[in-house]
Amino acid sequence: MKRAVACAAVVVAACTREVPPAVALPITLPTPPPIASDAPRATIAPSSDETTYASDRGIVRLVADGTIVGGSYNDGVLACAVRGDVIACDWFESGATGRATFHRKNGGKLEGTYGNDQSDDDIGTWNLEPLPQSSLATLDGAWDTNWGLATMHEVQGGVHVDYRDGKMDCTRTGSELACTWTEGGSNGDANFKIESPHLLRGTWTTSGSGPVGAWAFVRR
Repeated sequence: MKRAVACAAVVVAACTREVPPAVALPITLPTPPPIASDAPRATIAPSSDETTYASDRGIVRLVADGTIVGGSYNDGVLACAVRGDVIACDWFESGATGRATFHRKNGGKLEGTYGNDQSDDDIGTWNLEPLPQSSLATLDGAWDTNWGLATMHEVQGGVHVDYRDGKMDCTRTGSELACTWTEGGSNGDANFKIESPHLLRGTWTTSGSGPVGAWAFVRR
């Protein structure tokens, strides 16, 4: 009995022992991430300094962005730099490359030469004549087709077409084109409907009621 009382006293003493106060530790809260902006990303505005030229190598389009100029023509592209009144270019056509140099003249004309590889004149002259805006509303220009790249040039009463392997001459009546084509030793007829300033569709046939196929033109 005495042992039990002694144990109870120990338990009471243990229960009344003072507990030290909690010590507050400094806590550094993480910096919250920035609020994501839903503003649209900046986009590069297309250059408005674009000019279309007629040339002895077909229609040429040049787009300038400061002193850098990019261009396209029949089967190739141009990468150029402006140096005063001179435009120095590299041209690329499939696996072939070369150089071209153009000089600005009055009226916006560019007089130049072009060559293979590192030469800019060993092939010959390349002169560019700016086309008036009125002519751009015609069929003049470069067109992609299912028979290769083509260039159209409207002449009085008709349209002349040069394409990858041949040429074609057409009579235009309203929105209709009636054409004859020649390609090496072959020739035939073609008829097209001008569906919009950017689309022509029709059919072709070889002379002597040969095979008929579809032929579509989409303006570049």
